[in-house]
Amino acid sequence: MKRFIDLRDDQELLVEVTSVNDDQYILTRLRQEASGTMRFFSIFNTRTEFERPLNTVGVPCNVGTYGYSYLLDGDRLLTDVSEPNKTSIYSLNVTNGAVKQLICMQREVNVTILDGHYALLTEDLEPDDENFDVHKEICGDYQSCSLLDLKYQREYPVNDAKLRLGFRDYLVPFHVENKIHLLFEEAYMDDYELEDAFNKGIKKEDFFNHGYRESINIITLEKFVEAVKTGQQLPFKILHQSEWSGNTRYVGMNETHIFYRVHNFGDDTVSIFSADKRDFEPAQIRTFTLRKDWDRLNGDVENCLVYQEKFDETEENAEIVQLFPSRQSCQFAAVAHESFIIQIGSAIYTRYWSENEDGANYQEFVRIIDANSGRFRCYKGDIAVRGNYIFLVNMPDFE
Repeated sequence: MKRFIDLRDDQELLVEVTSVNDDQYILTRLRQEASGTMRFFSIFNTRTEFERPLNTVGVPCNVGTYGYSYLLDGDRLLTDVSEPNKTSIYSLNVTNGAVKQLICMQREVNVTILDGHYALLTEDLEPDDENFDVHKEICGDYQSCSLLDLKYQREYPVNDAKLRLGFRDYLVPFHVENKIHLLFEEAYMDDYELEDAFNKGIKKEDFFNHGYRESINIITLEKFVEAVKTGQQLPFKILHQSEWSGNTRYVGMNETHIFYRVHNFGDDTVSIFSADKRDFEPAQIRTFTLRKDWDRLNGDVENCLVYQEKFDETEENAEIVQLFPSRQSCQFAAVAHESFIIQIGSAIYTRYWSENEDGANYQEFVRIIDANSGRFRCYKGDIAVRGNYIFLVNMPDFE
């Protein structure tokens, strides 16, 4: 059973919970200061529920930017900062709280930190309408990708088109026997876009010169860096590859296995695969047929979760089928603007939002519903499910 911990604060916005180990988590909070919104970090001990502040000097934050990259590298927490016309990467010493700017680039880029020495930089170079070229867009000439060497502050262009064009959501570093590996999900469209195109009878050649593929791939960071620096194609190990008639998506990972799903559009079946991190050999572990007239698949890679839902706000009724990692279903009376988070035993966790008719007074709430009795508790804020804990956090408005 997961433990419920209330971390709400009336003055600060908690934007990230990063696991150090089973008992310690790094909390990232936003605080308003005279110079703007700043990020402050702390170590939270789940056994004692004691929170120890780390940095006294705040790390800059653009409140309009979401999805910062975080990576724990020994006693350092690395994170990026996106500001108008520049991007920086900072290091926070989790022992003494010292903050150091590692690099500042005079342009806005998306950052994926791979380890303490390397980061992947991606950016959209699409010109204005007057200079736009459709052929260049199809060929991916407007998408830039480079490997940043933090030690020497040097960038290397990534020539591999599979990564440069197919990186949308997941390039995940993980350790196997003290060696860093990267999991890469190759995808060019959202789930619904690809499925809609297939159902309309659109041919894959209408989108890409060489067809359309999606895949799950593994590579060691050492081989990744070597290939990029020498201008070679990346020697990925392909766990699975699908063509136009289905999609392949990353589900999540635990200490021993990687999980992904394959959706066959023809018969609307979905198969869950696992790959052991020792040899990366895939095995099919579950297959199910999607329910007609329900919403498309949803998931949460943090908790290896796959589910299908059907919300009917008019009838105020919701049905959820959780498909992985456990198979269970539930029904409950829904409220407006509600969405499912996770079901743990008989406890159903959902979130919803409300506002006035004029759009003012926007607020977010969490409901914990007993699947057996229908009784529920309601909290203002949101939750983050991490390991054996469910953290309740608040979402104050800085505007």
